[in-house]
Amino acid sequence: MKFGEQIREQRESHAWTQEKLAHKISVSTQDVIDYEEGRKYPETETLIKLSEVLYVGLDPLVKGSPDLRERITVGGAKDSSHMSVYLRNPWWYLFLVFAFGGWLTWFIPMIIQAFK
Repeated sequence: MKFGEQIREQRESHAWTQEKLAHKISVSTQDVIDYEEGRKYPETETLIKLSEVLYVGLDPLVKGSPDLRERITVGGAKDSSHMSVYLRNPWWYLFLVFAFGGWLTWFIPMIIQAFK
């Protein structure tokens, strides 16, 4: 079952409106609508609040929903290494080349001057 379907089912089992659930987890009503329709996924803190408010463990919410599990796995992999953000950006390589080149233009004359 998809994440949004689980949220809607749990919300309806408590006889809550989308507005009431939004108020309980401190998000906008539009966020709850987006969660239920699968257009958006909650941040980790909001996911924990949802789990507490709906009296559902995180396991059923996350493991029961392949779409959210994939997002968390992929997102976790991205967030686990900040260096990967730089490695995917081609401008970072250009910056490194110029920074290293600038350092060499300073360092090489210093070495030559030291051995004169």
